[in-house]
Amino acid sequence: MFGLHPNAEIGYLTTQGEQLFAQILNVQGGGSAGGGGKKKEETVKGFIKKFLDELPANFMMLDIIAKAKDKNPYIVVCI
Repeated sequence: MFGLHPNAEIGYLTTQGEQLFAQILNVQGGGSAGGGGKKKEETVKGFIKKFLDELPANFMMLDIIAKAKDKNPYIVVCI
């Protein structure tokens, strides 16, 4: 993803977002007449919780900015 033209990056990120939300909708599944299973919302919340649990720990922006000695435009954009 690095080194893309700004317009290409916008297109890439838009596609990624659309695919993410399409996958969430696929996980929801269709409507169900039976009463024995989980609700669609519970299933999606379970997947979201699982994904959030797998994320790395939050990072400290002040530490990252302090480590960037050279403040050229590429570094500023990456930060």
